[in-house]
Amino acid sequence: MMALALTSLPPRYATCRPCDVETEARMAAAIRDEVVHARRQIECHPKHAKGAPVAAGEPVWVVNFPLEEGFRAVDAILRRHDLACDCWNCRCDMVAFALNRYPARYGVEHEGRTHLLEEHRDRMRDELSSFLVQAISVVTTVPRHNFLTA
Repeated sequence: MMALALTSLPPRYATCRPCDVETEARMAAAIRDEVVHARRQIECHPKHAKGAPVAAGEPVWVVNFPLEEGFRAVDAILRRHDLACDCWNCRCDMVAFALNRYPARYGVEHEGRTHLLEEHRDRMRDELSSFLVQAISVVTTVPRHNFLTA
């Protein structure tokens, strides 16, 4: 249900602690509406008997596919840009910049498996690469790590 609701919302990434970002009333309402909508969809097509718990010891995780692929792609792109800073703060800023321009896509991992085909991962990484190249240009021009340590 969470993966479905999150995929329906526009991306909103920031490189600060969540408690530092105030959630606007309209964003809270949008989240609530998407969760209600996702719940209705899940109730129509459940993957298990109603009320049945997940088997003990079988963790289920919500996976943010663009986030995973964004961090994988930024490594390769940074290797080609000698002047770009590759500190953790700049990397996070670059990935946040790219993900805010890319549609959300969440899924579920169960028993170590997800249902995202490798060809879809490759395409997602390629699509994110163009945003990451833009991000490198922006972050290199105005790196925030200078402000974070001052």
